[in-house]
Amino acid sequence: MNDNNLNSADEDKLISCKVVLIGNPGVGKTSLVNYWINEKFTRRYAPTIGANHLRKLIKVDDETVDVCVWDTAGQEQFLSLAPLYTRAAACAIAVAAIDDIDSFKALPTWVNMINDSCDEIPPILLAISKTDLTTPNCPTEEYIETNYGTYFAGIFYTSSKSGENVGLLFTQASKLGLNFIRSRHNFKTNKTDLNAATYLEPKEQKCC
Repeated sequence: MNDNNLNSADEDKLISCKVVLIGNPGVGKTSLVNYWINEKFTRRYAPTIGANHLRKLIKVDDETVDVCVWDTAGQEQFLSLAPLYTRAAACAIAVAAIDDIDSFKALPTWVNMINDSCDEIPPILLAISKTDLTTPNCPTEEYIETNYGTYFAGIFYTSSKSGENVGLLFTQASKLGLNFIRSRHNFKTNKTDLNAATYLEPKEQKCC
């Protein structure tokens, strides 16, 4: 759906849904967003500085939703800025690359950032990126589900190269975000502390 055809009256009727992507640098956040928005894969991207955001209109439960996707930088020098972009998110997508075990170990940090920056905690999905690079040494689905399944509203195994599950990921994020927007005035979500003391640390597994 192209937002260029909307007039101001149409825009006033839209529900705006903010979806933020979080995760270590190099895990493929920008590639996921680019594939969903433009349906193409580009091998080379400049590292995101601060955050970028793009919009796409989709139908969710017969509602036209203006999905604003914020792609945040994962580099350490930009971490202090990330909470500025995650505030008021209706849904978050934490991204870990299948060939980067450190990106899995960093997930508690990213989830806690959402907890700390949002007054009402949105649903958080886990996107496993770069599944086209899977080798026998990479984490298995069983390993991922056992160690991380409890902490996310869903897990999607994605590839920006093939497009595998990219559309499903953002559609589900948009649905969860819309439901969150509809209900957040009716309840206060309890924060979950995923610090080192309470978070189930993944077992060591050799990765690619």
